[in-house]
Amino acid sequence: MSGLPIQYDEGFIEGPGGSRLHAYWRQGRSDAPLLWNVHGFQGDGMGNKAIALLESAARNNLSFISVDFRGHGQSSPTHANGRLLGLCHESLLSDMWAIRTFIATWHQGPRVLVGASMGGYASSWFAAEHSEAVQGLVLVAPAFRFGSTMLGRIHGLTVESWKQQGSAEYQGMTGPELLGWPLYEQSVGRSEESVVSWLKPEMPIRIYHAIDDDVIPYTTSVAFTARSGDQTELVLSRRGGHRLQESAGRIAQSALELALGLM
Repeated sequence: MSGLPIQYDEGFIEGPGGSRLHAYWRQGRSDAPLLWNVHGFQGDGMGNKAIALLESAARNNLSFISVDFRGHGQSSPTHANGRLLGLCHESLLSDMWAIRTFIATWHQGPRVLVGASMGGYASSWFAAEHSEAVQGLVLVAPAFRFGSTMLGRIHGLTVESWKQQGSAEYQGMTGPELLGWPLYEQSVGRSEESVVSWLKPEMPIRIYHAIDDDVIPYTTSVAFTARSGDQTELVLSRRGGHRLQESAGRIAQSALELALGLM
């Protein structure tokens, strides 16, 4: 972020159980919309999509926040025995509630969550379980089945072996990481079909997904959209892969337009 000619704050906020969450935020008009970036698995709070959102927020005097989940970036680990060992549905949503509590001290307007991959999973379930706290969603290659998808990403891993051992070793971007059994256990029954049944049908939702995504099949976003209300729009790209990095500006513009429509 050094060199970005936009003023913003950076520091730690209180997380669950005395943990610390590393955050970036910008305070705009307190009653205007807030753009809330929610990063993906093994990402952090200030990737290219977050920067594009921050720039959009600054240009329009809107608020912005982006926070490293526990086990990611500079935030506290999820477990004493491993940064990601405690990662699960409950940990993600409790982190998001802690962020919401922090936001409430300085912002009273509507909130648009922009979640990528795991962040799309967390954003959609947070909106489903706390509908009063979310007024719009922008989902980027959302991992609606996060947790269970790890079975296909760890060679030889089965449900039985994961449960018996209590953890599974994942070869991450910075080396091996232990993933705890609750990550899978709490994912059971959670999918694109189940979350859409919890969401308010009038919730405005924009989804971006690439057909060549080799991590999360674009068909899950198609299935979600088919079951959603009339306010859901799906944009498919022929190329872009899982990260859709070249689409950061377009995604930020979509989030901005959705947010301005809530004013």
